[in-house]
Parts: sequence; structure tokens; C-alpha cells
Amino acid sequence: MKVAITIWEGRISPLFDSARRIVIYDIDVHKNYESREEMLPDLPYQEKIKNLKKLQIETLICGAISKHLACLIEISGIHIIPFIAGTLEEILSAYMAGTLQKKEYQMPGCCNPQRCFRRKNRCICPKCKKKRSNNSEDMHSY
Repeated sequence: MKVAITIWEGRISPLFDSARRIVIYDIDVHKNYESREEMLPDLPYQEKIKNLKKLQIETLICGAISKHLACLIEISGIHIIPFIAGTLEEILSAYMAGTLQKKEYQMPGCCNPQRCFRRKNRCICPKCKKKRSNNSEDMHSY
């Protein structure tokens, strides 16, 4: 599984939309991993998403993210874990332990990242104006 975490000065980048670096972790079933850093060029949203897909990212862990960009990324099939704060090492450890939902990893001012972001069928596809579906046949390729 490939997990990307946005970084800025050793911490989670506070806003995905303006993040310029990610660390990609290729994690195996035994939780062993290899990592590498990649640059995220300042590109239009569609191109940024194509870049993530080209890197074969399955999960994106980030700080805040604009609603429109988050919807486009989810529609493309990438799982997003937003509104996360902390150092790279502690966030990776929490992700691997399944404890990212703890309050200590939430961005300041975010009472519940699941409530803030993860409402079922909340995203509307900008191409066809349909609600996002978990059915991959309904997803457009970005």
C-alpha cells in the first residue's frame, strides 16, 4: 500500500493545496516500509491529482484541504485522511497503529475530522454533476 504524507519542515503541511513535498511510504502487510520524498509542483488541481495517481498513491494524509480539491481526489479513488497535525514520525507511527483518530493528531480547532470532512456522498463530481459513489465504475479518471 502506498501512503503519501504532506510535509513542511518535518511536520504535516498545514494545507494540502499549497504543499510542495510529500513523503511516500510503500508499506507491506508486515508493516515494513520503504520511503522516498517527492516534490509536488504547483499545478492545477487536475494535474496534481494525475501526479498522485501516477505515483500510485492509495491514501493521502494531510492537514487542511479545500473542499473542491478533496472531492476531486476522492472521486479519483484516493482515500484522504485530512485535518491531521504533528511530526512526520508520530503521524506515520499513529497511522500504522491505527490511532490517527486521537485528538492529539487533529489540527487545532478541528473538533472531529470525521464530522468535518467525511459525510457520505458529500462530493459532487464536477464533470457529470453526480454525487460521488464508491462504485469504481462511476468514478472518472483524473
